[in-house]
Formats: sequence, C-alpha cells, structure tokens
Amino acid sequence: MGGLVARYALRDMEMNKGEIHDTKLYISHDSPHQGANVPLAAQALVRHLVGTDISLPFFFSLFDANIVNLGDQVPALQDALALVESPAAQQMLIYQLQGTGGNVSINGSTPHDSFLTEYQNMGYPSQNGIRNIAIANGTDCGSPLDFNPYDPLIDANIKVDLYALLTNVPFAVINSISLNPLKTLSSLLSTNTDLKAEFSLRALPSQQSLEIYKGKLFIKKKILFLINVEEPLIDELRLNSGSNMLALDNANGGIFDISTFAQLPPELDDYVFQDRFNFVPAYSSLDVGMGATVITPQDLLKVYDATMPPAAPKNVPFDNFFTNPIQSEKHIQFTLNNGNWLVNELAGTPDITTCVFACDISTTQIQGPDDVCTTATFSLPGGADTYTWTSTSTDVNITSAGNQATVTRLNGYNGSIILRATIDAPGCGVVDQPVVREIWVGDAVVNRWDQVDKLETGLSDPISSGSCEDIALRLDISPGNPLAIEWERVTTNFTISQQGTKYAILAPFSDGYIELRVRLLNNCGWSRWYYYGLNINGCDSGGGFVFRAYPNPTSGNMTIEATGQRESSQKSVLKSSVERGTIDVLRLYDFNGRMVFERKQWTTGNLDLSTLKNGTYVMEITVGDTIETQQIIIDK
Repeated sequence: MGGLVARYALRDMEMNKGEIHDTKLYISHDSPHQGANVPLAAQALVRHLVGTDISLPFFFSLFDANIVNLGDQVPALQDALALVESPAAQQMLIYQLQGTGGNVSINGSTPHDSFLTEYQNMGYPSQNGIRNIAIANGTDCGSPLDFNPYDPLIDANIKVDLYALLTNVPFAVINSISLNPLKTLSSLLSTNTDLKAEFSLRALPSQQSLEIYKGKLFIKKKILFLINVEEPLIDELRLNSGSNMLALDNANGGIFDISTFAQLPPELDDYVFQDRFNFVPAYSSLDVGMGATVITPQDLLKVYDATMPPAAPKNVPFDNFFTNPIQSEKHIQFTLNNGNWLVNELAGTPDITTCVFACDISTTQIQGPDDVCTTATFSLPGGADTYTWTSTSTDVNITSAGNQATVTRLNGYNGSIILRATIDAPGCGVVDQPVVREIWVGDAVVNRWDQVDKLETGLSDPISSGSCEDIALRLDISPGNPLAIEWERVTTNFTISQQGTKYAILAPFSDGYIELRVRLLNNCGWSRWYYYGLNINGCDSGGGFVFRAYPNPTSGNMTIEATGQRESSQKSVLKSSVERGTIDVLRLYDFNGRMVFERKQWTTGNLDLSTLKNGTYVMEITVGDTIETQQIIIDK
C-alpha cells in the first residue's frame, strides 16, 4: 500500500492543496495500482469457519444448540476475517466475498471499484518534471507460478475413527436428551462411527464458473453394516467462481504465502498442495492501461520488456520500470538486481534493462540461413552481457559483434560446421549458457555411392532391359535435401531407367565398364560433378562374376566384396573363391599403365589406398584364370 499512499498524497498535494512537494523521484515497489489478490477459496475458508458453530439439533431437529464457536476457539480465524474486512483490503482486493458461516457469497459491489475510480482519475504526480518509476516483483517473462488454474490449493479429507463402545452410548444419551429419537436409534445401531472433515480449496479457473470451495464437518455412521448416515456438525458451504474472473491465483506477480494470510493448523500440512499465491499481479504493479482497459487472460501472460514497453492502450505509464528476471519473487522483495537498478535511478543514471532473452534460454536458437556460400550473418536475442562465438572448423572465419556473428567460408570448403555461442548474463541468472547449431558451408557433396536392392530406392521395379539385372544406386548426400539433382551418363552402354532425389536405377545392356556422374544443387549453386563407375559382366555371355568396390570415388578407404556368381557355368574353383571372398591377385594401375599397388592371396574387405594420389586408376582383380577390371577414382 505504500506506493499507493505516496502516489495519492503527492497527487493530492498537486491537485487540491496547491503545495509544492519538491519530489523528484516517485518509486512504486510492487504496488497494487489496480488491486491485489487473495485466493477466493482461502477467503471462503476463513469466512466459513469463523462464523460457524458446532451444534447439535434437538427437539426432533427443529432447533440447533450451539456448542462450540470455531471463531472463538481459533483466534487466527478472527484475525484473518478482520484482515479481509479491513478498509484497505476492501479497497484493494480484486475479488472478495461477503457473509460468514454457511451464508458466504461473492461480493459484487465492493469499495474496490469506487476507490479505483477515484484513484485512477487522479493520475500520476507530474509537478516540476517528477520522474515516476516502478519495481514489479513479477517476472518480465510473463510466466505464471508453478501450478495451473483450478489446481488444488488444499484438499483435506480427514477421518477420525470413533470407537463404537465409547461413543454410541454417549451419543444416544445426548440425542435422547435433545429429543431426537431417530438419531438416538442410529447411535445405538451404529456399527462404525467416524468424525469427518472435508475441505477442498482450488485456484481460480480462467473465466469459468466452477466450484472452488467445499467445506463440511460431520459425523458419519454405518447402521448395521449396511446404511451410511451423515449428521452435520457445521453448515456445509459450496462456492463457485464467477464466469468473468481471471485466473489470478497462479498468475505472474509478487508472491505471498498462504500461511502469512491465515495460519493453518499443522494437522493440515499434508493436505496443502500450494503454499503461495500471486498477491499483486504484474499488470497491477505496472498499472497496465491505467485501469482504462479490460484485462484479459492473455495480459496475465504478457512479456513486459522495459526496452520495448507495450504500446497504448495497454501501455505502462511509468518513465522506467523493472521486472524480475526469469521468475516471480515475493511481494516487495529487494534483490541485488532490483537494488542495483534503483541505485542507478537514485544516482540519476537510469538503466533500462531486460532479461526477456533469458525467459526460455533452453530453447533459444541461433537465427540465420541454412547455408553459408561465401559469408552469412547469424544472431541470438540481445540483452546478455557477453556473447562468445566459436566454430568447430578452421575452414571458416568468425567475426562477432555482440549477439551477432558473421561466418566466412575459407579455402573453398564444403562441409558442415558447428557454430557455438556462449551466453553470459549473471544479472539474469545466465552463466556459460551454450547455444549450438549445425550449419552447412559451401556446395552440396556426395559422401558415398551404394548398390542396394531396388526396393530400397523407393522407385518402382522396372523391367530389365537386357539379359543381366538392373543395378540400383543410392547416394549419401550432405546436406540431406538438395534443391535439385542431375544425373548424367559418361559411357553409353547403359541407360538410367529411373531416378529420384537420391536414387537411380541403371539398366546395362553389354559387358564392360560403365560410368555416370551426378551433381547437386543447394542455395550456393551447383556442385562439381561426382563420378561413379563399375565393371559389368554377364550381359553378353550370361556368365562371369562381379566384385563390388565402394565407395567409388573414394577418399582413400575402399571396401571390396564378392557379390556372388550369376550363372552355374562357373568353374568349381572359381565358385569356391567367390564364395570364400578370396582374390589371387589385386593390382592397381595408373593411366600410364604403371602398377602402383598390389595384394596377393587377399581376402576381401577394407582396402587402404590413402597412400595413392588423387586420380583415376584401373583395378585388376584375378581369381584363377579369370580377370576382372574396374575403374576407380581417388578423390581426397
């Protein structure tokens, strides 16, 4: 209330007293300019119990004899009632009740409305260029407390077993004295007697009429093990929220503890689900719209950024304001952050600050293009103290300027890099927070060619164009989804019968070496041509065998494997060699005919060719009296 009283007094001096107050800085700290909130369900609990007597009916239940008044027995209830009925509370509480005991209802005509009308009409101090500032203990992220609208606040279902031998006769005597023959009989015939208390308190839902409070205290009897009978000790109360009410209990704002509002018995500790609530909503402490606009559920989740304040009509009327980073704090809590901010204001060096960038730092992403062709700029939300940009590759250069970084491609590099930014903003609770993104630099590339079953290509199964089988090729491409792909034959002894984004089916029609090439298009343009070749046997004679060499082109490591025979006319020794995957002699020749590599009696598998220079070679594989040649390309 201090901020309200100060504002009211300063403005009253200006308007009505004609006095000069000589105030240069008006500070509002989590002040409820548009009202405060105490959970309506908690107000209902207090009003229900404080006006309730534990009573016993008498003379055929026509009258009640009051035995114990709960308000007299629990002084904290009287204190809580005095609090909610105080003039200040009636002027401040946005939602409030009237009545006590079993006659509690929503108060639709409160002093709150008339006070706010007067208060808002007065406006803000303006004499001699006074500066008006506000500290809100809600968060600038707009995030609610860690529970949802209509979640349970307290849900107590307490049962105390009463021993039948000790209670039935006394109850029967009391009921007979009070002239209640039916209750006298039920006491005598009860096989189980319990004292039960059921109290359910829920947070306000969002603009829905739902039951937010239920309270009852009663004796439950089971007659002859069959019939349940309830005998109330206090009037039961049920209360629904209004359909126009906002979900204020868990909203963003300065926090209060329920135990501060009303001291609950320790026996209820196990039944309390939420022990704090939003006391001063952020929209109220910032006086959003100055009370001249309707506050909506969306306004409860709004981000309030002092560097980009909201526009009219839901503007913040202060010259500067501070909201807490990341999460709401206790009402009028001073912290190092808001304290330093206030010191700067007092020193005449205002600091307009924000931590909005840190509201959901775990999902922060580096913004920028998918490809770096020559140079590209990437960014993160601003507001942190420092940003440190690095990369996993030396083939790019990074020039950083705060929350932005420019990445420049070097040495014609084609490949992926990891761009990393480390964010530091201790005042916003962010220290060494990494954000990473994988980025492609340069042209698209073909990493590997594979021969696969045609069903793996996703293309249809074409009719073979000759006496030998078609060949299905699959590409491993980086990045994974080029804008376009272009296939082209280098030799003419085959056709490309079908092709897709990463697949092609080749239909050879004669023995010999076949070769094709492919290039890819990404945002940087067309890549260079990538070549693939293999030797075909069996199209002419129906015999022969194939050794598969891949990847081709290779960067130095190649796999050689026997794919098996095609016809039964193979000699038995050749069949055995193929099945075992053994090769008598494997040689590589350069295009000048010089032998540059040799392996004898070698078992198929991985072949290390990293010592050879880039270029095109002829691989000669000898098994028995059969020789197969293939052309391979080394491209490191």
